[in-house]
Amino acid sequence: MIKISQAEVLEFLEKNQDKWFTARQISEKIGITNGSCTSNITKLIRHRLIIRREHGKRYCFEYSYKEKNGN
Repeated sequence: MIKISQAEVLEFLEKNQDKWFTARQISEKIGITNGSCTSNITKLIRHRLIIRREHGKRYCFEYSYKEKNGN
């Protein structure tokens, strides 16, 4: 089940899917705390709805479409 804040993170990343963002940048853009954003990102990664890559010493996040057939 996706919560409201998780949906906000997904919506933001979907609208900006050609860019990578830190958790802090996402939290500032959608108006939630950095801690809440990080928690939601962790859950979305676990559900395989977003992907992360390491960029220097920080992690950046990008929206990843999940195919309807589960692949």
